[in-house]
Amino acid sequence: MFARLSKRASQILSERASQTKIDIQEAQSIADQIIEISKKPQRFRKPYETKILVDGLRNIKFFQEQFENHYEGMIEDVAENAKLQMFNKHDHIIRQDTYGDIFYILIKGEAKVLKRVVTYLGSETGKKGKKKEKYHEIIKEIKTLNDGDYFGELALLEKKPRGADVVCVQDCYCLTLDKESFERIMATKTKRQFLHQIDTLSSNSILKELSKQTVKALFMIMERKVYNYGDIVYRQNDPGNCLYFILEGEFKMYTTIEVEPELDDVSAIRKKQIEVCILTTNETMGLQEFLDEKRREWRAECLSQVGVCLQIRQSRLQKNRKSIPRCC
Repeated sequence: MFARLSKRASQILSERASQTKIDIQEAQSIADQIIEISKKPQRFRKPYETKILVDGLRNIKFFQEQFENHYEGMIEDVAENAKLQMFNKHDHIIRQDTYGDIFYILIKGEAKVLKRVVTYLGSETGKKGKKKEKYHEIIKEIKTLNDGDYFGELALLEKKPRGADVVCVQDCYCLTLDKESFERIMATKTKRQFLHQIDTLSSNSILKELSKQTVKALFMIMERKVYNYGDIVYRQNDPGNCLYFILEGEFKMYTTIEVEPELDDVSAIRKKQIEVCILTTNETMGLQEFLDEKRREWRAECLSQVGVCLQIRQSRLQKNRKSIPRCC
């Protein structure tokens, strides 16, 4: 029995080792493909090669944070603008306290992040009475960078010196993106956000019959509002002078009623909140009160971690009515 268990355990370990070896080989193969594809000018790359390059960049957390909801389109722009750089063993890719404008993604190789820490020890007076400042410097290893790691991202965001050295432990292949290209890509984010919001607005049930020109005109007089979980958009009996178009998240509608006591005790009357409905993307909050210019019948509260709306005020709509084509 124990012999069979031991044999089975050996088989499992062998299978896992084989799978690990296959995974490593596949990762190395993909890295080599990305390197070869990156050597080609963008106009000579085939569609499947561009896809391989985009897939290789897809999980870079820095890009996910910067590009947000427009990630897929913008990561293709990165793939088009990224350039391949090769470094030899012991080369400094970046140096501490220098200024740079390049972001690096390590495709293949290994590098160390080293930080020089300087401690002031005071001063001493020499034989000729001249003071000399004394410092002690140590090199501290921060981390090891491997395939898929990235560094130098602060150079794209702010004008500050590099915080550490990055030194090659072996030959390294990096995809790089300079600040000018990054800013050009980020400039498209605003346009993408605008077009995305126009498309979302056009899908709204009360706007979908309007022309894109009219929707754009309405968008220009709207305000973007961001709510967190539990935030109140408006309360019952508030003025109904604003209309809300939901772009993202869920919002719960409540109404408050008075519950009659069982006994003839007026002081026992209490108020109770009742959930009316939940509204989500492409729906509208406060339409009827907005049209009738009445006070709010319900309370609106954000139900998601983050909720995003476009708000239009009655006063702004009246002021700009003539400039909005085909808007009743």
